[in-house]
Amino acid sequence: MRKKFIQEKYSCKKKVYENCKIYGPDGAHLCNCNTKKAMWYVHKNLGKIIYETDALKVQLHFQPNSDNIAEQKQAPAAMLVKDTQGMGDLYNEQYNLVDRENRCVVCGSDKNYARYNIVPVLYRSHFPNTYKSHSNHDVMLLCLTCQEGASKYQFAMKKYVAWRFDIGLQTYTGKKLLNQKINRIKWATGLIGNVGDKLPEDRRADLVAVIKRTASEEIVPEWILKELEQSTVSPEALRYCREDLTPFKLNNRERLNPHGKEVVHILTGDKPMPPRSNVDPDILDFDKIDSHFNEKELNISNFIKIWRKMFISELQPKYMPNGWKIDHVTKRTFGENSVFNE
Repeated sequence: MRKKFIQEKYSCKKKVYENCKIYGPDGAHLCNCNTKKAMWYVHKNLGKIIYETDALKVQLHFQPNSDNIAEQKQAPAAMLVKDTQGMGDLYNEQYNLVDRENRCVVCGSDKNYARYNIVPVLYRSHFPNTYKSHSNHDVMLLCLTCQEGASKYQFAMKKYVAWRFDIGLQTYTGKKLLNQKINRIKWATGLIGNVGDKLPEDRRADLVAVIKRTASEEIVPEWILKELEQSTVSPEALRYCREDLTPFKLNNRERLNPHGKEVVHILTGDKPMPPRSNVDPDILDFDKIDSHFNEKELNISNFIKIWRKMFISELQPKYMPNGWKIDHVTKRTFGENSVFNE
């Protein structure tokens, strides 16, 4: 019953890959994309629909400019082109030309699949736009069964990163930290109020000590702080903490775990890499993960490649799209109409 609920809630409700095709004015196939992206060119009057019975096909009104003529000559079907009127660099390589299948890349199941981020959103959401935009190379379809296995190695990787970068995996700052304290106070005062006179004196004293350590002027009124200085909590203070003390509302940015942001600051060189700890952490497959992180200099590009290597090594996917590669060029620029320039 629970498995069915999870499948219905988290699996994709429709096909992810629509395999629409974008063509240049000379008829050359530039890339595949979804309907929304193809229609973007049409709505901007940058292209026209030439076929829509099966998969939508759009032909551009302009010729994209090549960034590297030498690369075109070496691999004409895998050249990097630049759309200066809108979408920026299009990686027009084999990976973006072939039709993508709507099935799990590990086991091949075409049912109950969902998107899986090879590089966790915890980190990618803080990458510079030149790295995190159009990241379809690092988003695969996995059935929910295979996602369970993938989550185990990902958690081990996150624990390693937390250890190697000396940044806690679960850290609390700002309002999020205050909310943690508020919930602790409400728990302690609730226990005192619910048990009442039946609560042993030593246990009550322990709970009052918890409230005293946790409370601050940012959370409770001054009169409660004065009571706590005497290690006492009046019925009025208990009622206030249980009924009137409420957690702060958080916006989406405040809800984010700052661990990923701090890691990216180090990867971009904004903060120095902390010295390697001599303490061996209790991490699954520590030696294997450690060997990947010690291969190259730690920067965003290599950080992404490490996650790709571990994905291939741990899951051994049998149905990866043609053209996918660990060393895929990630960095890109943007055209003048790109949403990343707004």
